[in-house]
Amino acid sequence: MNQTTTERTFSPEGYIYVAIAASGWGLWPLILHHAPVPLLIQATIAIAVPTIVTAPICYFPKTASLPTNRQKAALAAFGFSDLIGLLCFFGALRLTTVPIAVLTHYLSTFLLPIATIALRIEKPRIRTFTAVTIALTGLVMLLSPWNSTIHSHDLAGAALGSTSAIFSTGNILLTKRLARSLAPTQLMFYHGLAILPALLIAIPLITDLSTVTAKATAVVTLGALGPGTIGVIFFFSGLKRIPASHTGVLTLLEPFVAILIAMFFMNEPHELFTLTGGLLILAGAIIVIEPFKKPTPTPESRSHTAVPHTQPEAL
Repeated sequence: MNQTTTERTFSPEGYIYVAIAASGWGLWPLILHHAPVPLLIQATIAIAVPTIVTAPICYFPKTASLPTNRQKAALAAFGFSDLIGLLCFFGALRLTTVPIAVLTHYLSTFLLPIATIALRIEKPRIRTFTAVTIALTGLVMLLSPWNSTIHSHDLAGAALGSTSAIFSTGNILLTKRLARSLAPTQLMFYHGLAILPALLIAIPLITDLSTVTAKATAVVTLGALGPGTIGVIFFFSGLKRIPASHTGVLTLLEPFVAILIAMFFMNEPHELFTLTGGLLILAGAIIVIEPFKKPTPTPESRSHTAVPHTQPEAL
């Protein structure tokens, strides 16, 4: 029997893809600064554009397998779960301060490694928990939630933000499993197809459309094409290549980039303490990256040529 001694490795491109996606999402505050439209319409455009763009190409590359009925059901569940998490996060933003809402939302960074260990998806790694601890410390310093007085509605907002973190954790784990056999464009298309009708029905019921301008809609649409569509494709492509627990640390680059954008392009002042928190996030992102070691073949394996065999894994 041929044997090869290996230390599990992950593609360096995966880390780069997730980092690019998270950094691109950090541009949203600048985009939305020039497009003051209701949150529900922002969310609808951000979901509708990728769905429309990926509709004609969701079955490319040609090697991508078609979703089974079970996978389609999982994609629909992913879509509705993502919608609930999104509404919880938006609700947190309305009830409490941005720092508290964002900080509780990114508790998913801590929940992901715990969930992967509890579900026996990944083994415990000191390296991962060290990176998570450093990055979350940096996020707390970056957002400095203690700068505002805490009220009862802040606690309600924190609860909603924490709920969105739970849904985000589940979504990442489900997406990673689906990404084993489905292309990123397929994940985006079916995800949007599941929840877009509900959003389109809700908009005229709870949103004043008279406040929406063509210019603002165009700006959000461009953002949905850039950080939205391209960013999510990068994220899905990276997620399938690296451990799920590592994606949480890398996504913390989003608030860090958002702070830098606000400081340099929106004239918002920030202290050295805040920037130090951003540097800790970068440190966590660097620490979490796995060393890329090639498999070390045994003498017996060198004398044989292994024939790779892969089969798409159904959900």
